[in-house]
Amino acid sequence: MQPFVEKIFLDESKSLALFERTEPDSIPFEWHHHPEIELTLTLNSYGRRYIGDHIENYYETDLVLVGKGTPHTWASCGKYDENKPHKVYVVWFRSAWLKSLIELCPELISLAKLIETAQGALVFSPALALSVKAQILSLFELPQVKRLPVFISIMTELSQSSAKRIISPLWIRTSQDERLDRVLNYLNKNYHNKVSVEKLAALANLSESAFYKLFKQHTRITPKAYISQLRIGRACQLLSHSDKKIALVANQVGYFSLAQFNKEFKRLKKQTPLQFRNQQSPQN
Repeated sequence: MQPFVEKIFLDESKSLALFERTEPDSIPFEWHHHPEIELTLTLNSYGRRYIGDHIENYYETDLVLVGKGTPHTWASCGKYDENKPHKVYVVWFRSAWLKSLIELCPELISLAKLIETAQGALVFSPALALSVKAQILSLFELPQVKRLPVFISIMTELSQSSAKRIISPLWIRTSQDERLDRVLNYLNKNYHNKVSVEKLAALANLSESAFYKLFKQHTRITPKAYISQLRIGRACQLLSHSDKKIALVANQVGYFSLAQFNKEFKRLKKQTPLQFRNQQSPQN
């Protein structure tokens, strides 16, 4: 599934863009990405969170930092209080802005390490999310000129805590190199087909050895590993949102050997496809 590009209207005169979302019935599946970094707090909601090639259940007070260019979406299954809506509070900012801020204020170097760690995304513990919840909500009440100190306080607390974990760390969808972008766009559309390094190198107008070096430099993994991540990520979506037989799912994402699919799925997800499907109810 190709993620759509979401346009964030972040005024050049502003450091942050805020969005408060209220959904009376559900948070829909909207697979998208954008060049801005995103801090998202989700309240009164439970369901499934999709980030890069990673899928897992989310629960009350879900706080996540999503890296730039990483596809993501939340899809709710229910609410804790049926009389209240799902609430989502989103803060967007640009990495270039944060880097310039750190250059002016070297005391904020921990923020650079936080963003560097969140190549795909960081999920924070419920306790840590609760500790910054009031500050995040206050951003949506304060006048623009007073938001920045509060935001820095939030990010500093998140950066200094160990109560966070990396998810989808190797997902890199875009690059500064147009040659690699051509390859990644091709793979995102054709990962389920047989793909040769020779074909990918030709798309990049490089020799096979030069292409391999370029690909690994930008993605930190091999083309074969990247394709596996795309295939298993799509398989997770099919296992979660359909009752298709596992053999059919394997075939649709490019595995014509069920044994090979099961082996690769378990290597990347640390469980079998059947175990993954059985765990997809948030009530488990």
